[in-house]
Amino acid sequence: MRRLVALDLLRGGEIRGEIAGGRRLNATGFFMIDEQRLATLPDEAVLELHRSGLMALIHAHRVSMGHVQTLAARLPAAR
Repeated sequence: MRRLVALDLLRGGEIRGEIAGGRRLNATGFFMIDEQRLATLPDEAVLELHRSGLMALIHAHRVSMGHVQTLAARLPAAR
């Protein structure tokens, strides 16, 4: 985390949406990778992240965030 903070790669996250049954979902208070900042990192920083194993974790996080809608759709409807 220290390295991600030092590279200014984290930003506050917020997820808003609707789950089964029309119930609203609002999740805040977490951090996620800043995609724009990641895309503009100098080559040396990207290589360092790769060699240290952090880039693999960043990619896993990005894939995980891509599945939020799928997981929300699986939540049971409000009763």
